[in-house]
Amino acid sequence: MKVPRKLCKNCFSPLSVKGGICSVCGYTKGDGEPFVLARGTKLSGRYIIGGSIGRGGFGITYLAYDTHNGETVAVKEYFPTTLAKRSSGNHVIPGSEKNAEQFNTGAEKFFDEAELVRRFNGNPNIVSIYECFYENNTAYYVMEYLDGITLENYVVKYGTLNSAQTLYIADKLTMALVVLHSGEVLHRDISPDNVMLCRDGRVKLIDFGAARQFLSEEAQGYTVIMKTGFSPMEQYSQNTESDIRTDIYSLGTLLYYALTGNVPESPYKRMEDDSVFNENTVKADIGLWSVIGKAAAVTPTERYQNAEELRNALSKLNISASAIAAPNDYNFLRTDDFTVPNSPPPRSKTRHTAMLAAVFAAAAILLAVFGMRIFSKPETIEIALDSEYAGHFNIGGKIPSSQLRKFDSDVEITLFIRPWEEMPSADIHGVIPVNSDDRSVLGYLTSSEELWADENGWINIEKGDNSLTFVMSREGIESLGDGGLSFETYNLIVTSAVLKPSDKQNELRIYDFHKERNAPYSVYDNENGKRVVLELGEYRVTEWADFESQGIPKSAFRVFDGDVKVTVTLEDIEDGDNEHRDVYVRNCGFCFNVIEYDILVPLETEGGYQPVNRINDCGIHIDKNRRQFVIIIPNNVKDKMSSGMFFQCMNVRTNKVCLEAYNGEYASFV
Repeated sequence: MKVPRKLCKNCFSPLSVKGGICSVCGYTKGDGEPFVLARGTKLSGRYIIGGSIGRGGFGITYLAYDTHNGETVAVKEYFPTTLAKRSSGNHVIPGSEKNAEQFNTGAEKFFDEAELVRRFNGNPNIVSIYECFYENNTAYYVMEYLDGITLENYVVKYGTLNSAQTLYIADKLTMALVVLHSGEVLHRDISPDNVMLCRDGRVKLIDFGAARQFLSEEAQGYTVIMKTGFSPMEQYSQNTESDIRTDIYSLGTLLYYALTGNVPESPYKRMEDDSVFNENTVKADIGLWSVIGKAAAVTPTERYQNAEELRNALSKLNISASAIAAPNDYNFLRTDDFTVPNSPPPRSKTRHTAMLAAVFAAAAILLAVFGMRIFSKPETIEIALDSEYAGHFNIGGKIPSSQLRKFDSDVEITLFIRPWEEMPSADIHGVIPVNSDDRSVLGYLTSSEELWADENGWINIEKGDNSLTFVMSREGIESLGDGGLSFETYNLIVTSAVLKPSDKQNELRIYDFHKERNAPYSVYDNENGKRVVLELGEYRVTEWADFESQGIPKSAFRVFDGDVKVTVTLEDIEDGDNEHRDVYVRNCGFCFNVIEYDILVPLETEGGYQPVNRINDCGIHIDKNRRQFVIIIPNNVKDKMSSGMFFQCMNVRTNKVCLEAYNGEYASFV
């Protein structure tokens, strides 16, 4: 009877019982990684999980052993780092209630994208996906394991390709694009790290996480992580739809990288000066160089209009393609029958030293075998932001923490913006950078140029400006947790962002516009806790409002740890219109309606509060002869209130306010 070998739980290579440390990848029992599935986890009743071999913003890829046929496969798990966390029992759950809907929608799209690519299974130039399933409250798909190296890693380790090898790559990838585009699918992420050079000479297009069916109405409006140098201009703008020429551009820049080893400049820089891209410094075949230049033209109309046209141009070149494959000196992983190791490795004085050496060896071998991307400190990262605007103050776009943490310094962030089409010509517009809890991160911001902000984080943007640049400190980046940096926008849309390291900082100029308007207050203790009392005088009279009150300072709200009940006492204005008595609750910051949708009212109780009737936005209609109303300011709104809160009144005046802690229930305005 044949006794099955013990295999490494990380890479499934034959394991020596004596040593306990895998001689191929260096794994030893007890090595663990946060957030990933534990080695030995079984999925779908058949796939045993090994080590993680790749991670991105939306998923984790594992090496796995298929117990049904003894094959090694790759399994990708939907795990969006900015939205989810792992609970006990390997379950993946939304990081918060506010992320639940977005998490669930993303899981469905992750599953749908895998099903989309399965249509092309068996194509020699497209990775095959075998199975999709739901488990652990998330989605998975199983794909073929490719024994090879990515084009990016090949160039880094072995150097650039010659013209004949580059033509070979181009031939295989254009065949893949012909098939994809005829099936109405865009890849949208063709780059050197997504092309696998297999040991048997196959060239495979992998990682379809950004793929879209381009004739589908749902193909627009997705967030795309840009890849500097390989993403065309149309992927930087939500106003321009991607089409098959998007993939043509990315393929052209990929071939440029294969020949030169250089990442092309962004399309915006190339628009200003394209001499670097056009100069044939490597003396490549002039015909091939010309084809690459047209494929990677900055303007879509100047490119090849489809993959067949590009393929035809390549076929007319006066050079012969030369095959390229993963080099023989690369180790590769081979699996036999799987048995989980069950005996601990022996202890010795040299075990720790041997383990460290093996772990370092493992890192190099895993990068080689699995074609993982070799991460280096990026010069810039470009991100397209899925930002919309519906005519009110809202969140627009998010920069994932994982992207900011790719730098080991402070990060300069340049936002590219455009005004909301319906913005009144004389209106203001600006942004408030916030963390995943919608709280201002003003304390972590500096500027590379002179920049000023309001005390609640509002950064005003001059009319006509199409970009905004500021610097976020390392401390601020770490404070974001697993979330990201978002932007509350007013009258504008944030379309994309460019990140780069920064060591130049100027202090952010903070203007306290409303300090002089705040009313003094007194704090009292009673049997029910603390009470804050203010007498509100008139701050000014405006054309729009008969009366604008002094403000309730933010410090008055911070007397309380939780929600705050605000009781407002009113008085009539002489000769006022008793049928149209309205009070608007405003934020004291530069943008006064930042809290308009956060104000709540206590639930009616027997002998308790009278209902409050809401009118436009944050307005409250005051019934005839009414002398008081009560609202609730939730605890999570306090940081959004800048220096405090004030009232704009019509035909009535606020003259006294009492603040108290509130632990009851509440509802939205009637």
